[in-house]
Amino acid sequence: MDALLQDILWRDHDPDVPGTCGTPGCSKAATTRCIECYQHQPLCRECTSERHRNLPLHWVEVWNGRYFKRTDLSALGLEIHLEHRGECCPHATLDSPARDFVIAHHNGVHQCKVRYCFCPTSPKPLSQLVRAGFFPPTVDRMETAFTLEVLDDYILDFDISKKSAQDYWRRLVRKTNDSLRALTTVLQDRYRQFMRAARVFRYLVMLKRSGIALGVVFPYRDPKSVVFPCLICPWPKVNLLRGWRDVPAFLRFLFRHVESMDGNYGMYHKLKAADINDVPLTDGQGVFMGSQRLLELTEKWEEACKTVAECLYFLQEYLCNDFKVRRTQRVGKFKSKDISGIISAVCNHITFTFGATLNLITTETYVFSVLELTVSGLMRLSATFSWTAVQPPPSTVR
Repeated sequence: MDALLQDILWRDHDPDVPGTCGTPGCSKAATTRCIECYQHQPLCRECTSERHRNLPLHWVEVWNGRYFKRTDLSALGLEIHLEHRGECCPHATLDSPARDFVIAHHNGVHQCKVRYCFCPTSPKPLSQLVRAGFFPPTVDRMETAFTLEVLDDYILDFDISKKSAQDYWRRLVRKTNDSLRALTTVLQDRYRQFMRAARVFRYLVMLKRSGIALGVVFPYRDPKSVVFPCLICPWPKVNLLRGWRDVPAFLRFLFRHVESMDGNYGMYHKLKAADINDVPLTDGQGVFMGSQRLLELTEKWEEACKTVAECLYFLQEYLCNDFKVRRTQRVGKFKSKDISGIISAVCNHITFTFGATLNLITTETYVFSVLELTVSGLMRLSATFSWTAVQPPPSTVR
């Protein structure tokens, strides 16, 4: 243990500092070392900045005479030049100074200086940042950006550990400066920008992976869908061989598409102040039914209910009577909630169906309208597949 401890302590100092810069031909004092480059070599400030022209988000340590102080490369004079692979734009002038940016990376939050390209054929500043791997949370005043690596890392971390965005951001702040004082600095103000950028980036990744961004169209699938389909369920022209319609009667069950529906009262939404300008990015593209189609079907259902109100009330009273669900789900239980649960449809491989998930408004008294709307989504799926040659119908609701 003592030997291992000494080896760890050995990394906290460098016998070559202070000394001569390790760059051949340079005789300046070596006062800087990079803590992210493998087996770093002490260099002078100018050589460290030059070697990190394409690695601007590394952390470096500078010897101040007493100890190594962690700092950004921008403090050494490094500037990030866009569109020229690290080189300065030939059309840049003295009237175009470097812009101060706060860039969050997976190793922390950095204070950087960025220079745009001013060539006549250069894209807009927003495109220059994204092409360089920096994703801004706004298009108006771009002073903050998040690397594509940190956004990818956040999505993966959230999907696996279910860690909140605030915890992830606090982790980045602590990696920047491992002290409690860092949590109250200006870096914390970028939390809302991080939330906005992560939301938009996740949606763009969905468009990319679904094939919409590349114009990929799958047979018998809604071209707007970003939902990952079930690759096990029978899918014509995808995983079915030719001649599947001509199979004997006793094998037709192999090509049956089964859908199951169920509700979940645990997934409720409490009444709270919300941004009225906030809109869903995947409206009509995800597992929830699109707002426009939902409005049309709801109006159709309300019109139909006027003629069968008494029959509907009688049926609702005895719905799920065996499990007493109707009696336990009283309206008062959901007094502080605007959504009391959801009802959704999945295939028998537990994959959610596109456009077949809806919100419950007033417990199970709303379930009949929701049932019809959800079934309408399933029927659209069944009609899309056009399984007219196989009996019984492939889409079976249970």
